[in-house]
Amino acid sequence: SMPGVGGILDFDRSDNPLKDWNMVFIPYCTGDAHIGSNDNVYMDPLGIINTGNPIVVQHRGFDNFMAVREWLKHRPDRFNTEKVLLAGSSAGAYGALMNFSRLHRIYPSNTKVSLLSDAGVAVFTNNFLDTVFEPNGPWGTENTLATWIPGISQISSYNDNNFFINLVTGIERYFVKSKFAYVTTAWDGVQVLFLNMMKKTDQGINNPSEWFNIVPETFIEWNLRMLASFGVNASINSNAKHYVSAGIYHA
Repeated sequence: SMPGVGGILDFDRSDNPLKDWNMVFIPYCTGDAHIGSNDNVYMDPLGIINTGNPIVVQHRGFDNFMAVREWLKHRPDRFNTEKVLLAGSSAGAYGALMNFSRLHRIYPSNTKVSLLSDAGVAVFTNNFLDTVFEPNGPWGTENTLATWIPGISQISSYNDNNFFINLVTGIERYFVKSKFAYVTTAWDGVQVLFLNMMKKTDQGINNPSEWFNIVPETFIEWNLRMLASFGVNASINSNAKHYVSAGIYHA
């Protein structure tokens, strides 16, 4: 087990259904939800980070994923694998979802490949979506996304109200034999914080000290949009399930 990490990574729990599985863990420090393949230059207008001088951020999460995928392709037990679970938490939830097809295709047709997405419900703003998924954007997503998959193929045209629904329903319909599970807490404090950060920066508020001032309305907005997305998805695809627990805990 990984020290301090619970859930499916706690191999000492008798009720962990994955405690005897082989696992590959992909760490995260690239700021791109595991879908970036680009180096981008940033400048902090307030001068807090790097005293305002240009700083290069290597958004290479997708490259890291593909390196792991290449390693898995050469595993001698790949063709005898019965079940695969692609799981991700927080930023990893988006990476697991949007890279699902690339991992799925390296296994035989009789391998059951499923998804577990934790604490990543994609309640975003339009400005964030336009920035990330526009051509020549900071993450270089035009070169990383599996655009042959419905749900991903039209990703640049989605807005903040239909992004998650269009994304997940398209992927789920394409992989109809796979099962998809989404979990979150009802008032996830980190997901709400990121929504608040997007709303603040959309207003030109770039001081991080102001991003943590979250009004109750933002919690309510996030909760209602999350519940609406889960509800619509459940009504469309029978191979998708969701679970919302109480509290504000993230991941």
